[in-house]
Amino acid sequence: MACAVAQGWLLRARGVPLFSAAAVDEAFPVVPVAMVSCSGIGAAIVTRLPGHRIGWLLLLQVGTGVGLVALASVGPGSPIPHRGAGWATLTAKIFGVPWALGCWRWFSS
Repeated sequence: MACAVAQGWLLRARGVPLFSAAAVDEAFPVVPVAMVSCSGIGAAIVTRLPGHRIGWLLLLQVGTGVGLVALASVGPGSPIPHRGAGWATLTAKIFGVPWALGCWRWFSS
C-alpha cells in the first residue's frame, strides 16, 4: 500500500494529473491497485498455507511496487535529487516486468 501511495505522491509532485493519459503511461492507477490486491491475497494464503507457491508468488509482487515508485521518482519536476536518478532507473528496470516474470518462472518450475 505504501508503494502505491508513494507512486501517486511522486507523480503528483512531478505535475502529472493522477487520472490522465500521462498517469496511465506511468502505470497508475491500475497496476498499483492490482499489486495491492495480489499482495493482500498472497499474504492471506501464505499465513494459512506457508508452503503454497502461488501465495508466495502473489506476495512477491510487492517488488513491482518498488519498481513503480522508482520509475515515478525519475523525470522532469521530480522531488528526488538528480544524482539518484541512475539508481532509481536501475531499480525500476530490475523490479518491473522482469521481476514479475522471473518470480513466475521460479515458482512454476
